[in-house]
Amino acid sequence: MTKQTRGGIPPPKTKNRLITREEAERFLPRQYADRMDSYFPKGGVTCGEEHLQYVLGVAYPILREYRDVVVGQSGPSMYTLLGDFAIGDRDLDHSGPGHVHFVGLPGTGKSLLGKVPEKVVGASFKRIQGTIDLLPADIIGTNILQVNEKRERYFKFIHGPIFSEKLLFDEISRVSARSLSSVLQVMSEGAVTAYGVTHPNNPHIIATSNPDESAGVQKMPDALEDRFMFEVHAEPFTEEQFAELQVRAEAFDKRKFEPVADYSYVIKARLFFGESVHVSDEITDFIGALAVALNRIDHGGLLARLRLRLQFSDDESIVRSDRMILSGRGILHLRGAARSLAAMRYRNYVTLDDVRKVLREVIRHRTHCTSHALNAHDMVRGELIEKFGRSGKTAMEGYLLREIIDIAWNSVEISGR
Repeated sequence: MTKQTRGGIPPPKTKNRLITREEAERFLPRQYADRMDSYFPKGGVTCGEEHLQYVLGVAYPILREYRDVVVGQSGPSMYTLLGDFAIGDRDLDHSGPGHVHFVGLPGTGKSLLGKVPEKVVGASFKRIQGTIDLLPADIIGTNILQVNEKRERYFKFIHGPIFSEKLLFDEISRVSARSLSSVLQVMSEGAVTAYGVTHPNNPHIIATSNPDESAGVQKMPDALEDRFMFEVHAEPFTEEQFAELQVRAEAFDKRKFEPVADYSYVIKARLFFGESVHVSDEITDFIGALAVALNRIDHGGLLARLRLRLQFSDDESIVRSDRMILSGRGILHLRGAARSLAAMRYRNYVTLDDVRKVLREVIRHRTHCTSHALNAHDMVRGELIEKFGRSGKTAMEGYLLREIIDIAWNSVEISGR
């Protein structure tokens, strides 16, 4: 075994020819012909023409529209894109997308991100407004009594908003656990069972929430939380972005979108990347070892230095012992997210850097620190203000997550099979 290093694993050999930037530009839709992706490598790519058709012809235009419509939020817009083109939950005859949960204060553009694909790739779009009295039938649908021409009575199933290609579930954390259970099956199995009948259905769900401290917000059930590939936090606006927001908002009602493809093309791209983007044995082993390190992070002395900073004794937990940071589903989400990022960077192989870049958003909602640890923010107040611009529980949560990732990552080694 050798200690994991940056760069680490060499890329696999490829038989694909080199495609230059000039050649690749022909895959751009007409309206983006003069707006080439800045991430396209200067030296060209060897990922293949079909790969380029999906990235430059569909994925990149979606991302451009996100960023043309929504001010700031470059991270959230990127993770929305990654989730759409990643394979998240897998089941028999089912490969689902990577569902995304946005957390942020009102007015940060969370809902807008859910609406853009409807305009750009013609995805059927539905919205659910989360309220405390929302019922399961409001989500999946209900049977309505009908009478035919012979005056015979029968029930007709009326589909709920869950039956869509893109679903925006706004303010999901205000909904009761009972009602939220109605989306569990569709998120993991790509189907909805209602009144004894199972209906195939595979939406990409974008959920939004206000922060935990907000009035009326309640904790999301663990089973639902684990089905989201990413939890992404809204980014605060800068002075320049506030000014830009005012200008763009005045033209919202006049904004025209030119569709670049049918949504079925997005699904084909998702499946293509899931099969064509290579994950090496070394990275597969590394991700497995990382999952074990994360799940045992509060045992074996890995957090010794952090305990010293927080003045915690050995028997005071930092991470809740009754939870796993990476479950079996979580590790597949991490693998799928890294694959999607590699694809968007014009590679048909995953690097350690891909895994590291998506790790925080994959485990953020899966990492449950103890209330004692979150309340210890005064012990590192200076660091919190320096890194996050504020102190308190929310900043402490971000601080602990960063420390846990760094410690777990650096404890894992790369092995060769």
